[in-house]
Amino acid sequence: MSDIFICYARKDIDTAMRVVQLFEAEGWRVFIDKQTLVGRRWHKEIEKELHAARAVVVLWSSMSRDSDFVLEEAEFGKHKKILFPVFIESVEFPYGFSRIQTANLVNWDGSLSHPDCAALLQSLRLHLNGREQISIAPELSEPVQSFASSPATTPTPQDGISDGKKTDSKKPTVRKFLLPAALVLLAIIIFPVAESLYQDFIQPSPVVISDKQIVKTSLNQSNPSLDRKLLPELVSIPARTFYMGEQNEAYLRKMIRLDQQKWNGIPGKYVEILKPFYLGKTEVTYAQYDYYIQQQQTKGIHLEEPETAKGGRDHQPVVNIDWRQAMAYAQWLSEQTNNECRLPTEAEWEYAARAGSDTMQPWGDELGSNNANCDGCGSPWDKEQSAPVGSFAANRFGLYDMIGNVWEMTCSNWRNQFDGSEQRCNDDTADATVRVMRGGSWDDRGYNVLSSSRARYHPESRDALTGFRVLCSFPIK
Repeated sequence: MSDIFICYARKDIDTAMRVVQLFEAEGWRVFIDKQTLVGRRWHKEIEKELHAARAVVVLWSSMSRDSDFVLEEAEFGKHKKILFPVFIESVEFPYGFSRIQTANLVNWDGSLSHPDCAALLQSLRLHLNGREQISIAPELSEPVQSFASSPATTPTPQDGISDGKKTDSKKPTVRKFLLPAALVLLAIIIFPVAESLYQDFIQPSPVVISDKQIVKTSLNQSNPSLDRKLLPELVSIPARTFYMGEQNEAYLRKMIRLDQQKWNGIPGKYVEILKPFYLGKTEVTYAQYDYYIQQQQTKGIHLEEPETAKGGRDHQPVVNIDWRQAMAYAQWLSEQTNNECRLPTEAEWEYAARAGSDTMQPWGDELGSNNANCDGCGSPWDKEQSAPVGSFAANRFGLYDMIGNVWEMTCSNWRNQFDGSEQRCNDDTADATVRVMRGGSWDDRGYNVLSSSRARYHPESRDALTGFRVLCSFPIK
């Protein structure tokens, strides 16, 4: 999926490609519809890319402002507050877009020193790298006006507009130097903030619940004797829109019967993850769960120890517990850290597992060898037992073992087809409604170990194939 979606008219392809090169030089992934792969339905591909993009850049020209396709795409970006409009010709604003600050690249020569080009890039850097939901800002060189389409009567943004008063010929020259200086000063002020926001919201690096984050004064006091090494390590997951459900067309053609489709989320849907969150870097291990039991026993609370699975305890994912026990662990973790911790919803789980991919597994459409633990995955543990957590490469978010090893519980109710339940958490421990588990296990065949793999289980069931990982609120308080 791309960071930026470009809306443009076909006749403006040369300018559009210069804009694409400008953005790609910043390291951003850019979608322009000439990239649509042969054999794919172009409207479906465009819709998927548009919903997944984090910024929409529309290039206004005489042709694009009259294009229903461009207007529809721009309207989508406007609705989501991720639209960055740019004039590439002197034209009137399209109806409904005049209140949005718009960059003026009418006479842009490709130079990075162009004031509006610099302002556009700075705005996108803040939005994409700093996660601020903003329109075009900082302030552009001049408030962008609405231009008539006739070149004979239309002054360009660089032309002086006479109002009958005497003008100072030195003022444009002064403004010419003042604006770049102001932009440099603004960048100096904003960069540390943007970098900090990037570290907190975007960078998918593992984070640990630190002492400072745990020890807080609130109604739920932290345990000063808590061994932080035996708490789950967490990874920050940014908010974004993604397509949920299996997308591989060759695989979909095999899912002929309706009763097969429910196991892979068919038909799929676009889902917007509204808030960032933290998710366990690995499944909760026996060592971490045993520590929880010991802590409860010191308070006189007796808990049943889960049966040891083949492979032992320690760094193996804890299994042989039911959904209610997993929820109780998450509640305990909340109380110890003054955070809101729970199981992920089904949508949160798949979003984290995909980590920006739209392939069958996070690493591609081929199972490969030793990428996961399943029947036929080519690992030392295939169809024998779970692997120690973190035995395989992490996905792009820095999460391990989302695919295979053990099924992972979610807090969402099971439905044969997505109906909104996949985005909701049913945390009622008295409710016996069947829940969803995701990802497949060491005992499942490779074709059942996918980012889309789903199954149902009863809150009281327990076995050696099912574990869990925890989700905590963002930011950790």
